[in-house]
Amino acid sequence: MSVPLTSVGATADLLGQEIDRLHGPVTLVRRSADLAEVLSVTRSGLARAVLVAEGAEEFVPEAMDTLLAAGVVVAVVEGFDDDRMVAAGAVFVPVDADAREAAEILSDESQRITRLRGAAPGAPTAEPTAAVSAGAPQESEGALGPGDDIGIGESLLLSTDDHFSNGGKRIDDGARSRVVVVWGPHGSPGRSTVAVNLSAELAAQGHRVTLIDLDTWGPSVASLLGLLDEAAGVSLACRAADRNSLDPAALDRAAVRVDLGRSHIDVLTGLTRPDRWPELRSGSVRRLLHACRAFGEVTPPGEEDAAAQQPVIVVDIGFSLEEDEELSFDSEAPRRNAATLTALEEADLVLAVVNADVLGLPRAAKSLPSLMEATTASVVVVANKVRKAAAGRSPRAAVREAWAAIGAPAPISEFLSFDPATVDQAALDGSVLCEAAPNSALRRELESLSQHVSERLAGQDVADAEEEVVTETKFGRRLSGWLRR
Repeated sequence: MSVPLTSVGATADLLGQEIDRLHGPVTLVRRSADLAEVLSVTRSGLARAVLVAEGAEEFVPEAMDTLLAAGVVVAVVEGFDDDRMVAAGAVFVPVDADAREAAEILSDESQRITRLRGAAPGAPTAEPTAAVSAGAPQESEGALGPGDDIGIGESLLLSTDDHFSNGGKRIDDGARSRVVVVWGPHGSPGRSTVAVNLSAELAAQGHRVTLIDLDTWGPSVASLLGLLDEAAGVSLACRAADRNSLDPAALDRAAVRVDLGRSHIDVLTGLTRPDRWPELRSGSVRRLLHACRAFGEVTPPGEEDAAAQQPVIVVDIGFSLEEDEELSFDSEAPRRNAATLTALEEADLVLAVVNADVLGLPRAAKSLPSLMEATTASVVVVANKVRKAAAGRSPRAAVREAWAAIGAPAPISEFLSFDPATVDQAALDGSVLCEAAPNSALRRELESLSQHVSERLAGQDVADAEEEVVTETKFGRRLSGWLRR
């Protein structure tokens, strides 16, 4: 397979010329002056590999994301900012490698990327992105847990062994961090309220919980918890991840600790203004989630008693699943929904929060196929705001019947009652239901939902709640009639 190569920097130019003289599959087609020329050459298809030496500092995370997402091999010569470049997804070329060895590294990585890009979307990868050769720096074992796959151009930035060399203890693989994403269609189905209270209930069960607000349309976690949103914690963490400096101390500075009695949750607050959405790029969000996974696999000193339960990362995302930037731009463009789609790609479990009324059910049923295409994780449908006024005398049975009549691709697994007075009072107090209304029916239902989530994350089979079988309800007939029109 032919691998056209461009080089940047005097050292890379000399090595590239030596590679070209071999007359093998790797051929030097262009000596580029800077990153701008590299992007032009690769976007035109003239080169499919880049060899970098001097000038490596120009290859910032945004540029690396662009190159690697396009399937371009980026290789860095040892001694030229190689630690950061390899962490960002580049391959490593030892400084003493001859032309033949360097050509083999480039050719092998190009073949690996070709195989990966030919695989089905979301298929797991068997190899780490950063190809290594003799003498190349290796990521420490355990930086990724089982099943935490890395796609093209995506690599875990940080080694938890390095960051917790101060006595932290690694917990077993069975307790590795899990990512739970809370999604809902447009129309305010209550996804942020569910995400906040689910985090609190999981923390009460003994999980170490990190709550991340990645909603680029209407971030609201900080407001629900009564937190000052003068700084966007998620933006601070993403910038640190881009600089390869997101260690536990940096994450602790970006997050806000919310104490809940004997438990607590760490909150990365959302954007202070929706127009700041370009700060949450796909690569930045992916690096943040990978780093949070890695830190969750390690028990910080002083929290050994909390290691019995799995660490959980709860992510509140926006409603939109569209990828329509290519309709407006003829080149790569920033994506407002990149954070949402990246979180779904990284998820271990997705909660689809559905508004249980005559508008919310059809709206959610139409959006569910797009959601299931965007993630490989299991999807648990949660019917929220269930009430007699919207669904009739037997609301849960009526919602089930209407949901079946619509032909939704996934069953409803959990129900949450409509209790606006309790929810409003908790929001007014900047609290959660387990504190504001611990004996309310809605709180007990959220507690049941958190148990359902815990069991699913642990790999247990969870049966849907048994409900009274009622047919021909007024609500079911209305939606059936709506479908026939």
